[in-house]
Amino acid sequence: MSRFGVFPVWGRGFGSNRRFSEEKSGPNHGVLCNSAGLVSARVFSPPVKPCRTALRRQEPPSSGNKHRCYGRQPKTHRQRQQQKVGRWKKSNRQKGDGKKEKRLRQCWFLGTQNCRTLLDTGGKGAQAPPRRTAHIAEEFHRASVDVAFLQETRIHGETECHERQRLLLAGPPAGSALQGRNGVGFSFSRKAERQKPGVLQQAGNASRIGRVDLEAVTLISAYAPTSGAGDEEVAEFYRDLGEAVRKVPNGNPVVIGGDFNARVGERNEETAAVLGRFMEGQRYPNRNGQCLLEFCLEHELVVANSFFQHPPHHKGSWQHPRSKKWHELDYFL
Repeated sequence: MSRFGVFPVWGRGFGSNRRFSEEKSGPNHGVLCNSAGLVSARVFSPPVKPCRTALRRQEPPSSGNKHRCYGRQPKTHRQRQQQKVGRWKKSNRQKGDGKKEKRLRQCWFLGTQNCRTLLDTGGKGAQAPPRRTAHIAEEFHRASVDVAFLQETRIHGETECHERQRLLLAGPPAGSALQGRNGVGFSFSRKAERQKPGVLQQAGNASRIGRVDLEAVTLISAYAPTSGAGDEEVAEFYRDLGEAVRKVPNGNPVVIGGDFNARVGERNEETAAVLGRFMEGQRYPNRNGQCLLEFCLEHELVVANSFFQHPPHHKGSWQHPRSKKWHELDYFL
């Protein structure tokens, strides 16, 4: 018999490179094959330990998602965001005996919506369609929006309390030349109402700017003129918006959201202090976009949309009627 050293063996209970001895032969005898021929070798049975615990079978991950986690997972993008916020809140607490826990920061989901109009039209009684204010409040609740900035409401000043949302609306007074046009407002969830929003104050006479002071932040809803408006109307809008920013209480951060009807273009050396890296699809700014950039530089504001990466189909807020192409015209500052 020719001698041999190490053979790789695969099977249950065996590892690779297991040594076999041929010095003794007995009833528990195996036959292995090498280059020299058949070789007698002793094979030792692996020890088997009884297990009384039933093992649950775990399915292998699919080829498309190798890191898939089995179990109940969030289905929508918003649910995944809320789950991340919950984890962040838990990790924000101080650990230790006798130490005071940090006050958890509040995380709000903000949105902006050009309503076109909130005026109710149609029949009365059982045949009347549901109120538009109730419909839009239900949509914001379904989307988990805490504060919504509303534009083109076309409603004179009203405060409506729905089951889950509270609407603050402001528009041109009855009998004015702008009756039934423009108008701004806010929609607050029950969570945001804990910050005790004050009275909705208008800036200017065109009902395009509304401001609300909360305990920790000031919110401004803006509805800029379209690209077909005159230069004087656009200049008046940004003068009124600057006046609203200057009236913000000291120490309060300001958030401006609305329909600016502007294309701000891509980031360059001149706009690096205002725009982030994620403003694709807009090579050059239009007239309204240039005015918006100058306003941000003057008041030390930034276009918050450009600092977060989103897929293109989540960015468009207005569709061109002829080309059917979506454009980003709504911004947060």
